[in-house]
Amino acid sequence: MGAIMKTMVYDVEIANEIKDLKDGWNNKWDMKLGSAVVYCIEDDLYYFFLHEENKINLLNLLRNNICVSWSGIQFDSKVLLGDDRKIIIEKENKNTPVVNSTRKECEGAWWREYDIQAILHYKIFKKGLIKSDKLKYDCSFEEFLNNHPHPTGLSLGEICNLNFGCEKNGDGAEAPILYKNKKYDDLLAYNLQDVRLTTKVYKFIKENKYINTRYGEVD
Repeated sequence: MGAIMKTMVYDVEIANEIKDLKDGWNNKWDMKLGSAVVYCIEDDLYYFFLHEENKINLLNLLRNNICVSWSGIQFDSKVLLGDDRKIIIEKENKNTPVVNSTRKECEGAWWREYDIQAILHYKIFKKGLIKSDKLKYDCSFEEFLNNHPHPTGLSLGEICNLNFGCEKNGDGAEAPILYKNKKYDDLLAYNLQDVRLTTKVYKFIKENKYINTRYGEVD
């Protein structure tokens, strides 16, 4: 039997500002790891990471597990595994596609990604509440992940405010500035906040089978 997968809630912040990158948002690999926080639900443990050179330790922690994120498919996994990382969707695990990388630097890292934002966005799209010039409403999750429009109104902060009445402090755009200025405590605190809020949303969905969005209730 294979090892039992654990549930890792993770969030990545970048070291380099978007404006300093040649291809901007299209070059997430070169954004480099500034910091990351991971929470293992089963063990009730937090892990903290700083700097690109420690990325392999982060990958080893995430490897072969179910990794819960907010926009991890389109952002965090690309920062860690490269913009060319692969997505494999299996019928029996359609909400947790495998993400993996063949890059030598990643040493074959892979995990199952439970991207809350992507799942909610897909369900809202299927209801016809979000339009797309590229996709039909009966598209598969895989087609959606490869072509979906920007999920307006599906920020972690807004979801938490709607459902729990709590605010999300700070902005991800400030993270590389904190990193550049070596304000690592502030950076990790922002990271930790995102992980705690993502965990709160994940547990709420698992326990209640729905979440409120600006588009209405999504189950």
